[in-house]
Amino acid sequence: MRRVLILCGLLAACTATGTGPRSGPATVEEVILYRDNLTVEMSDGRLCTGVRNGALSGWRGVLGGCPYPLPFTVARAGKPAPRVVLSEGVQGTISVQITTETGVLTFGR
Repeated sequence: MRRVLILCGLLAACTATGTGPRSGPATVEEVILYRDNLTVEMSDGRLCTGVRNGALSGWRGVLGGCPYPLPFTVARAGKPAPRVVLSEGVQGTISVQITTETGVLTFGR
């Protein structure tokens, strides 16, 4: 009986901390472009990153550091700003495209 109670407590702790299985696919919440990397916050609170490969005006890759290996492309004109928060659906001099399970999302400024 004691083992059952301990197991129930451990399962409850996993559920409360969010380390249990996801109930559905996470979505992109926020995209921030830095000079040398891209940071993407997902709806489950996880942060994914894409690192610049040396190109100045644009680069592509796959998000890492999280369980969502989503392909991305960065395109920007002019001198890179140190930090830019991008808005979904905006076309401009800065553009990030992220390919998700449901299609391609565009963020820009």
